[in-house]
Amino acid sequence: MNDEVLISASLIPLQQFGKTGHIHSVFSHSFNIKIGQQLLHISSYQNYLSNFGIYLPRIVVENLLTKIEIGNFVKIKNDQLIIYTLAETLKISLIEGQAYSLKLPHLEISYEKLQQVLTALASFDLPTKIGLNIPTEIVEKLVSPQLLAETEIASVVDYLFGRGQGLTPSGDDILVAYLATLKVLQLTRGQQLSIYLQNRTNLQTTDISQAYLLGVLQEEVSLPVLKFFKSIQQEKTITEIIQAFKRILAIGHTSGKDLAYGSYLALQYAQNIRNLKTNKK
Repeated sequence: MNDEVLISASLIPLQQFGKTGHIHSVFSHSFNIKIGQQLLHISSYQNYLSNFGIYLPRIVVENLLTKIEIGNFVKIKNDQLIIYTLAETLKISLIEGQAYSLKLPHLEISYEKLQQVLTALASFDLPTKIGLNIPTEIVEKLVSPQLLAETEIASVVDYLFGRGQGLTPSGDDILVAYLATLKVLQLTRGQQLSIYLQNRTNLQTTDISQAYLLGVLQEEVSLPVLKFFKSIQQEKTITEIIQAFKRILAIGHTSGKDLAYGSYLALQYAQNIRNLKTNKK
């Protein structure tokens, strides 16, 4: 990811969302365009692409950030974004953009490898580094191998959803990575949680967080999370898997730690499921 242009495959064609939009939010190294209900995250973060993202060379993004403002009108074409500022018209060419699939893999992991991964992840002491102090009863539900009633799923979602500070509240990040990991491991709780979230239309959070949650419901995640799962799928060494995990931790503010913890909880749940089945034999 240097001078190439990468586009999350699910965004293609861009005009599926509409033909006009506006600058939704602007940050130090990236910005979001909103088309209808869809966000486009434009950034030059090295080794990062969101499920609703477009990666552009750093010099291009830096130049745009000096000129755009929230609310600027944007015209969308399938191979070009045109931003109308008060001073000038800015054109972003996507004609050489490469589609990049961020679809979750489905994988099997041996009991021994799962134990190895969990032991290594435990050393990061994630509960002390996340952006929330989660009640014990919520954590217990997340890792319990027992089938959760809908009321128990509701209590977990109601606690986590939209809870915390920032553009992606900590509770949302935890929920995204937890659900993504369940889906990767093809565990029934992933389907149970997905159905519940799709049916709960009254849940409120930030637009950016909503975009990540919608992505995981469509089995898509950001690039660092995907690479962690693929390191397991490709049977990398435990050292390489932990290196991939550290790239999640490096994501800004507490988001990386929150995502990492969500995945860790789901892996704990997977281990507890296996322990329960073994004990029943």
